[in-house]
Amino acid sequence: MSDEDIDTLVAWVDAGSPFGNQEDLPGPKQYPVVGEWRLAEELGQPDHVIQSTKWDVPGTGQDMWWEPEVDTGITESRCLRRPLTALLTMQTLTSWLRTKRVSG
Repeated sequence: MSDEDIDTLVAWVDAGSPFGNQEDLPGPKQYPVVGEWRLAEELGQPDHVIQSTKWDVPGTGQDMWWEPEVDTGITESRCLRRPLTALLTMQTLTSWLRTKRVSG
């Protein structure tokens, strides 16, 4: 920061940090609708959504690998499609755990 910028901040703090002109504020943040599929234009609407269990990431400590086992609710053969762009997914590993033997 320049000395002039620092002087401006110090003067603002010394004045009691007054609130600025409300007309200069940006509009409120627009959050996406909860539960809305936001990638429909790129990927189409999903046929089935598998939700993982919640997991809290600690603010400090060692890196942790989360390995949830999630019931898919799928009972018949299905084809899966990956996202069409690498920008949508980062470091995802998926595996299938069979719970019973299939004969044949």
